[in-house]
Amino acid sequence: MTSLEQRVAERTADLRESESQLRLTLSAGLAGTWDHDLVSGRSVWSEAHFRLLGLEPTPDGVADTELWKRALVTEDSQRVFAEWARAREARDHYSVEYRIRRLDNGELVYLEDTGKFSYNELGNATAWCST
Repeated sequence: MTSLEQRVAERTADLRESESQLRLTLSAGLAGTWDHDLVSGRSVWSEAHFRLLGLEPTPDGVADTELWKRALVTEDSQRVFAEWARAREARDHYSVEYRIRRLDNGELVYLEDTGKFSYNELGNATAWCST
């Protein structure tokens, strides 16, 4: 194995370990993550995010945002979308508390969503990541 191959193997192992630790931390804190690409419309959820909504995770984590919208309590939706719009415009973190009804059993769950948008070189929002 060459020196470069060895460094790549070591970094790959380090990344796997780091990802494993992040999953454990999120799981212990009952936290999920959600990444959404505003350009493609593609969303990727962590296993915990699926489970918070009362859903089985998909193998690749890809999810339909309509599922989340179905779970969101209607009375809270305006406040959630207003906070996202404020943060997007201000290029600031967002933080909003809201309720969902789990899609498997209808249980009411209170969540806190925090995150931040990403922007391209033209200043346009291209994605967000939240926990």
